[in-house]
Amino acid sequence: MSLHYTKEIFDRATGEVITIDQGQWMTLTEFTDLMGVPMKLGRLILKEIGLVEIEAGRVRLKREFEQRGLGKRLKTKHSRFPFDVLSPEGQVYAQERWAEAAAKVFEARSAEADVTNIRKALEAFAS
Repeated sequence: MSLHYTKEIFDRATGEVITIDQGQWMTLTEFTDLMGVPMKLGRLILKEIGLVEIEAGRVRLKREFEQRGLGKRLKTKHSRFPFDVLSPEGQVYAQERWAEAAAKVFEARSAEADVTNIRKALEAFAS
């Protein structure tokens, strides 16, 4: 359920309201679903790409990327939780960098698993 954004402007010459299509925007969760990974893993990959950061305990789109038009940081009146969406350009930006960032995240997770297994083996040997 991506969000379709439009912008309306008033043409003073003709007196008409003109609607400009700004494309399909996706929440971070929708984007990670599209990329075929669980939300938490997807957000780690987006963090590795550099699109998001941790802010007050929440994963948020960096303001610099909002200023570049790659997404929007939103807060609804009906929810106390903010959420962010990626513009079509932001989705392309993330997709172009996804494979490399995902490889780094998977490599780091694999290394963590190796360390955990070594630690367990040493504990078993010591006892």
